[in-house]
Amino acid sequence: MAAILRPSVGTLNGGSWSTLSFTASLFNALPSGSGVLMNAAFSNSSNLDLYGEFSFTCVNGSTALTGSPYWTVYWLPINQDGTTYGDGLAYGSGTAQSSTVPSSGYYLRNITLGLTGAGGTMVGRSAPFNLPRDSGKFFFVNNTGQTTNSAASFTAAILTTNLNLNG
Repeated sequence: MAAILRPSVGTLNGGSWSTLSFTASLFNALPSGSGVLMNAAFSNSSNLDLYGEFSFTCVNGSTALTGSPYWTVYWLPINQDGTTYGDGLAYGSGTAQSSTVPSSGYYLRNITLGLTGAGGTMVGRSAPFNLPRDSGKFFFVNNTGQTTNSAASFTAAILTTNLNLNG
């Protein structure tokens, strides 16, 4: 009999969305091209889940979105020193907005958005991506062409998946 490879629930969150640790107020009035780093590290070093998907919401600013708005997510792995992430540059350390964006080597995924009116809620979900097998921090960058609302109400979550060989 042939074996069948099927998706299975990730061990990190048991098939439910897990909220990512961001200071939500840092997304208030976040200019396009700027981003925010997670507060606490995300660890997949013991679960070793294979794939992840993001879902998020954020309130748009006072101008409607046009063109092809999106958010970009970067992965900054913890370095061998146990204290610095990615290339060691400061990206706000989860306590401030950052206009410094990580280099393309840390790029993980774009999340495309629908066109939202002024003050509307941006909702996005990423396609599945290969989940890093270590600890690090996600860095979300606003690439919508607009500044977010002064009360952006940002939330982000992750869903993980594995593969199961059923024979």
